Amino acid sequence: MTVKLGRIFSGIQPSAATPHLGNYIGAIKPWTQYQHITPLKPILSVVDLHALTNPSLTPSKLRDNIFQMTASLLACGLDPQKCVIFQQSMVPHHSELTWILTCGCTLNRLQSLHAWREKVKKLGKGAGLPLGVLMYPVLMASDILLYQTNTVPVGEDQVQHIELARDIASGFNQKFNSHVFNIPEKLIQEESNRIKSLRDPLAKMSKSDDNQFSYVTILDEPDQIQAKVRKAVTDSNPVLTFDSEARPGVSNLINILASLKNQSISDSLQEIESMNTLQLKNLVSDTIVEHLNPIRKEHHLLMNDKAYLCTLLEDGRKEAAEIAERTLKIVKQTIGLI
Repeated sequence: MTVKLGRIFSGIQPSAATPHLGNYIGAIKPWTQYQHITPLKPILSVVDLHALTNPSLTPSKLRDNIFQMTASLLACGLDPQKCVIFQQSMVPHHSELTWILTCGCTLNRLQSLHAWREKVKKLGKGAGLPLGVLMYPVLMASDILLYQTNTVPVGEDQVQHIELARDIASGFNQKFNSHVFNIPEKLIQEESNRIKSLRDPLAKMSKSDDNQFSYVTILDEPDQIQAKVRKAVTDSNPVLTFDSEARPGVSNLINILASLKNQSISDSLQEIESMNTLQLKNLVSDTIVEHLNPIRKEHHLLMNDKAYLCTLLEDGRKEAAEIAERTLKIVKQTIGLI
């Protein structure tokens, strides 16, 4: 794994209570590795302000999801001694810097972003689209730039947002003839796009899917996992080969197997060369169960100790706020607020 030395920042929304298998393999599992190889603590935020763009999220559900997601990150192996974990809204510097950066950002630039255009296409121009959806990338840029981030691990669908953060940072530095912000670099997490829906292997795994058999969550019980994998879409070819375009269903199962076993696709193919599709499904479900069992048990213990979770988030808030305060003070001095 090649990571530029320096500060790594990433965030995860608590729109859903717990991550699904794609989230775990594509983002959280790599984060557990970053915390051991960087000289500065990686910063990981539960980005609850971003979650406010989800209109279906009730206040009580959001409060619970913040705890659930924090417990999930810890259960998956994030070590608060080796990384900073905090709740985004508890560090008000994010919102303040967002307004400052918004004043230097154009409407045309934000409306050109793929995520916004997709939302308009989906809902229609006359749907009264929330302004928060348009401003989401500027808040994301603030998240990144506040911590003088060097590297941002992202999936392909977030690349445009990192490019915006880079443009905002370089534009600010140039306008004020300064070096206030680091120019962050993206680290493409190829795993983030590899894990597909079990029911539609041409689409990414997502908990927004109405069919609960399309995804596995990290808290699913063994019998749920087995039932979901058993119903996974494959094909009629009894010979197991890897071809993500011609055989997306079988290839998705092989990807899951290889990722959880930390082995290459070729090694996984060698392991399953004498198996049929049913045997592959059994092996994949057994591997998922074995991998997620300790995570599910640890999550349960953590959720029974919310006092600990509150203390951990408060410790993370203090550590994050100290860094954010230094950056915001320099920004304010630079633009003339102080």
